[in-house]
Formats: sequence, structure tokens, C-alpha cells
Amino acid sequence: MSTSGAHTLQLANQRLQARLLAVRNPTLVPTGLTDLLDELLQVASTLHDHTLPRDSEFSNEVSSFRANLQQLAALLPSLRTRFLLEKARLEAARMKITRAAAWAEGSRETL
Repeated sequence: MSTSGAHTLQLANQRLQARLLAVRNPTLVPTGLTDLLDELLQVASTLHDHTLPRDSEFSNEVSSFRANLQQLAALLPSLRTRFLLEKARLEAARMKITRAAAWAEGSRETL
């Protein structure tokens, strides 16, 4: 890479592609999304740096980044669904524990 901007974007694209693979993993944890957001914010600051030369390598990396963002956009609805299902599962488990605790408390009072 001849420009630091293109090199920075190339590295960011590699990390973003790895994160996109991780997002497809059914055991994704919320910190994975936080890391992804941090990565996107870092690239945004690179893209807004007007001192970087805008050569063909930079343009190619921007195109790759755009493609990665489109892949991410396509994954977001399924991620939302997964997290809503997990939220519902956790709420059901919390309700079960709350009912069990109330039952245990009632049983203790009768003994």
C-alpha cells in the first residue's frame, strides 16, 4: 500500500470481515457488537481525514468497506431477531426464578 489511508482502510476491512464472520456466529455476545461499532467509528474517522491522499488504492478500500457495510446491513434484521428471542428467553427465566422465590418464601412461612 502506498498511502497510509489506504493501508488503514485495508486493515480495517480485514478486521471488519472477521467481525462479520463473528456476527454470523449464533453465540455472539453483545460485546461483539460493541467491538464492531468501535471499528466502524475508527473507519469513519479515517474516511473524514481530508489530509489523506485519495488515490485508486484508497478508492478500492472504500469500495470494499462499502461492501462490508452492505453485508452488515443485511445481517442486522437477523441479529435483532436473535437478540429479541434471547431477551424473551431471559425474561421468562427471570419470571420463573421470581415465582420460585415467592413459592420458597411462602413455604418457609408455613413451616
